[in-house]
Amino acid sequence: MANIDVPVKRLMQSSMGDWVKFLVPGCKEDWIKEMDASKVPAKKESRLDKLILVDSPDEKFILNIEPQGYLDYKMPVRMLRYRADIWEYTVEIGLGMPSVKQAVIYFYKEHDNREYLLSDKWDGIETLKYSFKAIRIWEIESNIIIRNKLEGLYPLIPLMNSGDETEEEIIEKTIDV
Repeated sequence: MANIDVPVKRLMQSSMGDWVKFLVPGCKEDWIKEMDASKVPAKKESRLDKLILVDSPDEKFILNIEPQGYLDYKMPVRMLRYRADIWEYTVEIGLGMPSVKQAVIYFYKEHDNREYLLSDKWDGIETLKYSFKAIRIWEIESNIIIRNKLEGLYPLIPLMNSGDETEEEIIEKTIDV
């Protein structure tokens, strides 16, 4: 496990609502309920990092957030397996197959393998087309996080895009926030 994984998982645990609002703008706290990722799928060991049930008036779905603190060329395959594990679990407990929204959060460019799509064909017919949302922290405008008061993401501001600011200005802004 990379050095960034444990601190980010703790950040996510302590401020889950901010992470959900970052990925699902407009989401309200009372729509969010954490799911026990260790039980997905039932009777098997799970490596899922974060599962959240979002029950908004418009849609009910499961949000799967995976912080990625190292380069992994198998990431698309892992994410597809996680989706299958989630659906296996939800079918088993009687929830059917709800929508699953998956996001992988990359913190450093060198950890992003730039592969977000899996596809397959049989006799020219597409039998699989799968992708997930890739969040590249270095491309996120730090001012968006500050303006929306997503305090749970404040520790990541030094990794975010801060325009033409110097490293000293970024650190000073982060401390001020």
